[in-house]
Amino acid sequence: MHPATPPPPEKVATATPPQPDPNRLMRTCANCGAEMEERKCKLICRGCGYFLSCSDYY
Repeated sequence: MHPATPPPPEKVATATPPQPDPNRLMRTCANCGAEMEERKCKLICRGCGYFLSCSDYY
């Protein structure tokens, strides 16, 4: 008698992780993680006051 062989492992579908939205990522404060508000040529954090001028994000 031969020992029973285990069944092959089931294939599990792997989902690709969602890609972050570049616009949302750019508007996230590097200091505290809050959403930044656009004012003319600046992005200003509502949470901590951190800001980026238009020359900073190029």
